[in-house]
Amino acid sequence: MNTQVNFGRALAVVATSVLPWSCVSGASTTGSSVPKIDVGAVRWDAWFGYPTGQEGIVSRTVTMDLSPERFHYRLPFFAKEHALDPATNSTVTIDGNSQEVMTAEINYASEYGIDFWAFCAYPIGCKDYATPAADCPKIQCCADNYGLSYALNLYLENPNNHKVKFSLILQSTNWYPAASHGGNETVEEEADRFVSYFRLPNHHRCCGNRPVVYFFGAKSPDAITAMQILRTKAKAALGVEPYYVDMAGSPAQAKALSMDAISRYVVQENPHNAAGAPYSTSIAQPEAAFWENTKQENFSLIPPVSPGWDPSPREYIDLPWGDQGHKACVLALGHPCYVQDPTMAELTAHTRDAVEFALANPAIVEANAVIIGAWNENDEGHWYMCCTDRIARVMCSRLATFPRWMQRHCACVLRSRCGQNWIHTCHWCCLWLRHTDV
Repeated sequence: MNTQVNFGRALAVVATSVLPWSCVSGASTTGSSVPKIDVGAVRWDAWFGYPTGQEGIVSRTVTMDLSPERFHYRLPFFAKEHALDPATNSTVTIDGNSQEVMTAEINYASEYGIDFWAFCAYPIGCKDYATPAADCPKIQCCADNYGLSYALNLYLENPNNHKVKFSLILQSTNWYPAASHGGNETVEEEADRFVSYFRLPNHHRCCGNRPVVYFFGAKSPDAITAMQILRTKAKAALGVEPYYVDMAGSPAQAKALSMDAISRYVVQENPHNAAGAPYSTSIAQPEAAFWENTKQENFSLIPPVSPGWDPSPREYIDLPWGDQGHKACVLALGHPCYVQDPTMAELTAHTRDAVEFALANPAIVEANAVIIGAWNENDEGHWYMCCTDRIARVMCSRLATFPRWMQRHCACVLRSRCGQNWIHTCHWCCLWLRHTDV
């Protein structure tokens, strides 16, 4: 198990690493010829409680894999801890399916430098809501997954959504187009819905007001056809084509599909299946090499920033959507396989490097953006969202043991448990707690 710090993915990193450039350059140029670099974050939204039906299998899985106490430091701020519930086989409830939580998420992201979210898109409805399990290998049926649209729906309805823009990640292996995967929309209807999103003032755009759309996974023939239909409908409605970003392919593959740029969902290398491969050689250096290699191929890029890779919670269970280390690591090697969490200095430096690369290479990073993978991949081990307020209670109970400067910061928790000062406190005090015996 990872013994290095993993302090709730402090958003203070974004504030200290990115905001200095944003303040210099302003919202667009604001007195400077240097464009602002927008900072985005991937969203994968499986945190909607413990529905007992078929639609809840993903949420139930991530609830159970974070149930062991050693993983509770990863819990989203809205999680609740309790005694083992026999009905759920879990000691936690993780339900972010409310406007109260969405408002809090928007405020945290906005206050700490996140300009846009890229939502992993799922079908919004299904042709069949009671598909036999035998017909759904690795739970790849619409009925198993349409619930993961909850956060996008909440965001679109939230009156504060202007604070953080949005875009979509269309999963071209499994869920795009939805019509090919049990969704209740035709390809044309889905494209019309996406174009309606493109019209919204809070959709992330670049390069002449083009709406940015990400694609993740291999491109099936149906996906390629749907991409063209979406491109055509957007051009007819908006006068511009979407800005297509491939999160899986090479520059050559992206060019062949007339895509505009590439990026990545996450970058990580652990070829020897180590239990704690160094962050510097497993993420920071390979990711920086990816930026540079794309530049050398003279292809456009939205630089990815991977804050970690520690899927240990998933490696101790049999994941219904496919093994992620249980057999190859825990059973075969006796340990989970993961990348050591970065120190704050490492994570800050890597985030800063991505922004500096974008500023230094405007012809390559023409979208003026970087994207963090991810906001809320808490159990997969690469997240930035604030941690559970349980740590706030622990910190406050131990306040007298902290150095005086930390006491001043931690006192903020008493006034606003998960408010503006909480995220800084979450970072620094978690760091202190995990490296002392207090």
